[in-house]
Amino acid sequence: MADEGRLAKLQEAFQRFDADGSGFISREEMREAVIKVCEVLGIPQEEAIAEADAMIEESNASGVADDKISFEEFVKLMDKY
Repeated sequence: MADEGRLAKLQEAFQRFDADGSGFISREEMREAVIKVCEVLGIPQEEAIAEADAMIEESNASGVADDKISFEEFVKLMDKY
């Protein structure tokens, strides 16, 4: 379980990923965010897309398979990192 400070930081990160403000991170939003991070790290775009898709699939496997990530799913996903 995340403490309040960590939850606040995760909420801020979630809002940055959720570009359209829908309250969910879509597959496309996740790809865009991961690509930006991977560009800085020198990781090829194809690998970034694969990682973003894997995060979406992992989230779908643990809950509703809706091709998007809720804040609660995002917190669970980030707890693994």
